[in-house]
Amino acid sequence: MSTKTKAPLSFAALPRDYPALCRLHLPRPIHDKADYDNTVEIADALAGFEDAMSTDQTDYFDLLYNLIEVYEEEHVKWPKKRTALQRLQYLLDEHNLNGATSRASSARRATSATPFCAANARSPPITPVSV
Repeated sequence: MSTKTKAPLSFAALPRDYPALCRLHLPRPIHDKADYDNTVEIADALAGFEDAMSTDQTDYFDLLYNLIEVYEEEHVKWPKKRTALQRLQYLLDEHNLNGATSRASSARRATSATPFCAANARSPPITPVSV
């Protein structure tokens, strides 16, 4: 069984060549949660820096991504997709609200807000600056 790496990695700290990346974390099929966590940690450090990656880093990142994808397809159960109404109902339930409560609080906010005044919304005229 593998163990988790100790310190979080940053893109700047990662090697730019493939052999050094492999010495840091050898890409292999993921067999357990520790392998998965270690692979995701390295991939997360690379993610978002695609424009700055060397060719070796790009190849390494693509391989890690594929290994993660294979493992997730077999072992990770993602929650069911919910409709917008289901998500809203979940949030209302989590905050002990119901439709009537949220409508009443919306009405209170609407009546207590400062009314919009178009005169206050205008910006002062722009004065040309001579060069």
